Amino acid sequence: MKVWGFAQKPKTINTIAADVTEIKRMLTSFIQKLIAECLLLLNLESPKKDPEKLVYTQNT
Repeated sequence: MKVWGFAQKPKTINTIAADVTEIKRMLTSFIQKLIAECLLLLNLESPKKDPEKLVYTQNT
């Protein structure tokens, strides 16, 4: 009976790198969603700009 040791075989460098890449992808996705949500909240809370006061420039 095996009392201690690895429940599964030790990971190789390639599988560790794949796990790290997956974690980075998940974190990046989470941070992008978080930033988008913050920008949305800031946009909702900021005072609305008066459309008449906006100056539009047109290149002719």
